[in-house]
Formats: sequence, C-alpha cells, structure tokens
Amino acid sequence: MAMVNKDIFIGSRVTPGRYPESPKSYFLKNEKGLFKESINTWGKEMTNIGMITDAEFADLDNDGVSELIIAGEWMPISVFKFENVTYKNRTSEFGLDKKIRLVELSNYF
Repeated sequence: MAMVNKDIFIGSRVTPGRYPESPKSYFLKNEKGLFKESINTWGKEMTNIGMITDAEFADLDNDGVSELIIAGEWMPISVFKFENVTYKNRTSEFGLDKKIRLVELSNYF
C-alpha cells in the first residue's frame, strides 16, 4: 500500500476573549511525516483571512489540482488556487465575488 503525504490547512475561528479579531490560520507541509509551518510560502494572504468556520479542498475546475474553499463569519466565501508554489485568491474566477440583492432572491420564494 502506498503512503500518501497529505498537507494540512488549519483555519482558525476565534481567540478566546478577543472576538471578533481574526486569528492566525496555518498551513502545515508534510515532509515525510514531519509537519512544517508553511503559511508564509503557500498562502500568505490567508494568514489572517477571517474567522473561518469551514474549509475544504476540491477540484472545482477539473484540472487535477484541488482548490481551497474557505468560508467563515463576516467574510465572503473564498477560493484559492495553487499556482507557482503558492495559493492565490481566485474567488472572482469562480463567480463567488458577486453580490446578491434581495430583488434577485425574490424569484426563489
């Protein structure tokens, strides 16, 4: 059985007693079973992105490389694509930077 080296993203939500301050999030790179902090290399703009409640890797554009989707309190849903050894915010490319007005929602009720 082949071992797969998975890296880890830890999205932080809140620091006790400091709500609504955005705590630091982390990327841990798996280097043969040892995890090394890599947020400054892989995703510097994610360091204090917000109060993260959910994050998931998924290949949204079917290119074989998973994007990182992040959601949280008082922040937009954000999509980060791995390009040239770092994650870049590509939310607009996936159409998630658009604002929805109440008028547009009225068609759904």
